[in-house]
Amino acid sequence: MTNEILRRQAIRWKKQEAKGEMPSELYDALSEGTASAYEKRIVVNLAKISRIVSDTGAIRPYSEFSKDWNYEGSVYGHTDNCELCGASIKENCKLKNDDTGDQILIGNVCVYRYIEIRDSLGRVLSDEEKKEFLKSEMTEAKKEFLRADFATRFPTALADLQRWKPFMTRKWSPHASLYRTVVKRLATHGYLGAKTMKAWEDFCLNAEQEMQAWERRNELVALQRHANLEADIERKKAFLAQINEKRNQFNREADEWRESVKDLELNRWERDMVSRVATKISTSGKDSLVGGYLRFTQECKARTNINSDDLPPVAVKLQARLDDGSLNEWEQSFVASVIPRIATGRSLSSKQQQVVDRLLKKV
Repeated sequence: MTNEILRRQAIRWKKQEAKGEMPSELYDALSEGTASAYEKRIVVNLAKISRIVSDTGAIRPYSEFSKDWNYEGSVYGHTDNCELCGASIKENCKLKNDDTGDQILIGNVCVYRYIEIRDSLGRVLSDEEKKEFLKSEMTEAKKEFLRADFATRFPTALADLQRWKPFMTRKWSPHASLYRTVVKRLATHGYLGAKTMKAWEDFCLNAEQEMQAWERRNELVALQRHANLEADIERKKAFLAQINEKRNQFNREADEWRESVKDLELNRWERDMVSRVATKISTSGKDSLVGGYLRFTQECKARTNINSDDLPPVAVKLQARLDDGSLNEWEQSFVASVIPRIATGRSLSSKQQQVVDRLLKKV
């Protein structure tokens, strides 16, 4: 008879449990002996979402039904209320009921205090081990959240960095350091730290406009460089044409010089001097002749114009002495050498002047 009563009571409790209509007195009884109202709330809230009636109709204690919930993983960034203590949480842990398949989100602290965690061999972790385990799991959950958050907020960050690289890393760029930091951080973490994120957000506000302005400046610089290059090419062409024109002019002047002295009777030294003067003229023009080169050309010119009426009177008289045959061989040679000097306005030495005076008096 007693077993039948218990069976009927178990059936009633199961039906009530399925509907969530278990009497509050039962939950109070489950939480008796807890140290504080906070812990009582933990027990009652977990009992309300757990299977607290066994198949035999017995009420399962907290130490039994709490083991139905197993740690599934940590979740960061999803702000909600802990389903055990009711506090607002951002560091969540997922628990799964292996019997029902239900899942709940509770705070990291509540998992540490009230839920057993086992290792891969089924051993229950100690408090210190559980603390380190949850810390490590939450760290990874934070990283995953930050990676996902960055990817959502800046889905084209990698493509933008590649596109902005020439602009950000140009010489004297104020963004070069930010570029290196962002690239390195994304490669190692997949998201940015708080300080770098703030700098990245500020940069992104005007990055496109800054880059477009930089590209326009580059275009103007390229156009100016092209214009300068074209002008330089034209200057080089003009310079080469001028050089070619001068070269032709110098060659003509050298030819004219050779032509002007071809009928003169020249000794060996004079013939060599004619060649040297021609080389000098063909290299730098007749206006470059100075010193001995200039005097030699002037004397040769005077010798070609020896019969000209433009000769000074002294030179005309000496020429007359040379023509009348009244001079000996040495005197003829002397007169032939000084007439060009006189004709070109060059002064005679005192001895030369004495000889000239003597020859002019000679009958």
